[in-house]
Amino acid sequence: MNARKSVTNLAHLLLCFPRDCLALCFLNSGTSFVAGFAIFSILGFMANEQNVPISDVAESGPGLAFIAYPRAVTMMPFSPLWACFFFIMITLLGLDSQFVCVESLVTAIVDMFPSVFRRSMRREMLILMVSIISFLVGLIMLTEGGMYVFQLFDYYAASGMCLLFVAIFETVCIAWVYATTQSKAQHCTLPPQQALSSSSGLWITEQLLLAPFIMPLEVLQVLVDLLPAALPGVAESPPKRAQQLLQHPLAAPLDPNRAVDNSNSHEAHQESEAPLQPMGAVI
Repeated sequence: MNARKSVTNLAHLLLCFPRDCLALCFLNSGTSFVAGFAIFSILGFMANEQNVPISDVAESGPGLAFIAYPRAVTMMPFSPLWACFFFIMITLLGLDSQFVCVESLVTAIVDMFPSVFRRSMRREMLILMVSIISFLVGLIMLTEGGMYVFQLFDYYAASGMCLLFVAIFETVCIAWVYATTQSKAQHCTLPPQQALSSSSGLWITEQLLLAPFIMPLEVLQVLVDLLPAALPGVAESPPKRAQQLLQHPLAAPLDPNRAVDNSNSHEAHQESEAPLQPMGAVI
């Protein structure tokens, strides 16, 4: 939602935020539905070639995109061509996601400090600085143990409960703190009368009732199903201290028993503090 608002200031067309968000939900779900056919057709092809069940071909996670799919591409006719298409698609998807993420962060910082960044080339320099910092952080994930770091980032910061909490706070702020009718009118560059007349009742019902009720249920489901992060097919899991630092950023440093399970066991402490085993280069 915040990303949608951030990129609208770059457009000079007649846009309506509620209408576009509703269309985006259907497009996103439809894309996932179509992608399911593409994914399982490839996995079914590999399972048939190897004469094994689909569940034994690959597991979810980064290995699906960087191990299973490249292996499947090599089995297809004209494999070099399909390999080029596949990695071009991965690159474009990553760039597209980064455009929105960087723009959302930069827009928030510029709005917080307008006197500093709304000057000549200040915004561009901020974008460059954010990109450089993101690049340096990403280099950590290209080391021998970088896949562990990537899995921790993906599991605890980029999906699941973290995003649900952000969505809950955004929804409550817009629906209950900020006037819903006024919000809908200001989120459209259409005339206010036209903006409010289109699906006004649906917008108010969704913002005031449905979203604040459904999202806490989603959080409860995530909490019930929450398991420690692990890499599929890898025996060693990320250290306990790293996982619990991300689960409880305040409790883990203050309570050693939560960070490392060392109750009457020096061996357990050494195991949790042991360095990561080499996994081979990720690149």
